[in-house]
Amino acid sequence: MENPNPTPSAAQQPENNGSERMFSQSEVNTIVADRLARERSKSAERVGDLDAREKDLKAREEALEAKSQRFSQWEAREACKQYLTDNHISAALLDKLDTSDPELIRFIAGKLLKGLPMEFDLPDLGCSTFAAHTPEGDAVFGRNFDMYYSPALFVKTAPSNGYRSISMVNLAYIGFGEDKLPTGLLDSFFCLAAPYVPLDGVNEKGVAVGVLLIDTEPTNQQTEKVDITTTTAIRMILDQAATVEEALTLLGEYDMHASANSCYHFQIADASGRAVVVEYIGDTMNVVESPRATNFLLTPGDWDFGTGQDRFETLTAAMEAAEGILTEEEAMDLLEAVSQQPHPEKRSSTQWSCVYNQSRGTVFIAMGMDYDHLYQFSIWD
Repeated sequence: MENPNPTPSAAQQPENNGSERMFSQSEVNTIVADRLARERSKSAERVGDLDAREKDLKAREEALEAKSQRFSQWEAREACKQYLTDNHISAALLDKLDTSDPELIRFIAGKLLKGLPMEFDLPDLGCSTFAAHTPEGDAVFGRNFDMYYSPALFVKTAPSNGYRSISMVNLAYIGFGEDKLPTGLLDSFFCLAAPYVPLDGVNEKGVAVGVLLIDTEPTNQQTEKVDITTTTAIRMILDQAATVEEALTLLGEYDMHASANSCYHFQIADASGRAVVVEYIGDTMNVVESPRATNFLLTPGDWDFGTGQDRFETLTAAMEAAEGILTEEEAMDLLEAVSQQPHPEKRSSTQWSCVYNQSRGTVFIAMGMDYDHLYQFSIWD
């Protein structure tokens, strides 16, 4: 008798109606591999996002730090500028020194440029300057520096943002003397101030300058301009002026405060042959076209102060006889003719004589009126 409900064979079983699905092992492996790949991709993206955020955060921190440093540098520079202004020291010094440390600037400016004994006795000084040309057409500038014993320092500078120059410095202006010379390390450190107290010199453009004492009231201009002192003005001219006109423009931008509580005028000449004398009368800057100067005012007026008229006459006679043409040897001979010999009643005598060749950037120097033994230097050596 047949079974009324027979069990169907596997072949006769109905197909899956779609509610379930059977996966083979290979399909499972593929699915798992795909999922793992997607997870790894998501993880990599998350890591990439984190790296990008970290880099962005680091860049922002670096930018903030740079901004903070720039502000600190600006703040430090402003502090240095204020200190220099308050103490009548040229702000041009800011471009010569590291202003990141105001305390260091105060030390250098205060101790090296201002705090040392620069308020010294100025006896019967008798400096002389003149400008001429050689037979070959070179512009030359002659200069006698007359004072009591003055240990001299020859200075050569090559600023990155200015002109090369050579100049002469009286080390007495920064605290040295016959019984105290810069022989030790600390003393040599103080000589770092020397470039800022030149008394005469020439730059690579042919601008020469020398300062001469005038026996009258110290210059002390008081306007809204930046302050500058006598010797830092010379430094500025040597560093920045290519002509007499540029030197005059620079001087006109500052309030002059005479160094060592004295009064001076400047002889300035350039390679073209122009020569002027800059004087301050009643704290007003005056310019006189003149190829020579000694120690009295040349500005027209009824002035009853100053010395050196005899030396001025000697310079005038010699230069007019030569029509302003002198060899470098003749220029040195003229300096010897107006040199100041030691005298029992005077402590002042010629400390050095310089003949600057403005066209070639060279100088011949006679120390202590030893005109038989000259030193020669060049801006370019």
